[in-house]
Amino acid sequence: MDFSRDEKGRIKRDSLIEEIRKELKRLYFLEQINNIDLRIDLSNHFSKLTGIETDIIILNSAKPLLKFQVLKHGKPIYVNDDFDYPGYFSKSLREHFDFKYYKEYHYQKMRERLTKST
Repeated sequence: MDFSRDEKGRIKRDSLIEEIRKELKRLYFLEQINNIDLRIDLSNHFSKLTGIETDIIILNSAKPLLKFQVLKHGKPIYVNDDFDYPGYFSKSLREHFDFKYYKEYHYQKMRERLTKST
């Protein structure tokens, strides 16, 4: 990959992100992005390049809590041209908050069982 660099020889962030986007777009069209070994290799490669821990997540197959955390704290690097990001964000938030009640209920019952058994 060819990156533009600043005056100190460091890779420019925008250049790096653009190269990552190109690579992800190429892999998406080759339908290889769902290969877990490839995603692990890419994450490791991008982590070494940036010095920042990275992770590649396919949001369509992620659990509601993970989707919520990624949408809240993450930064999308590649999104299909025909992707409705606001609609997906809204749907993911609704799924998360629907699921949140049951998760908290489950944790409460688990705490009650644990305190009774001690």
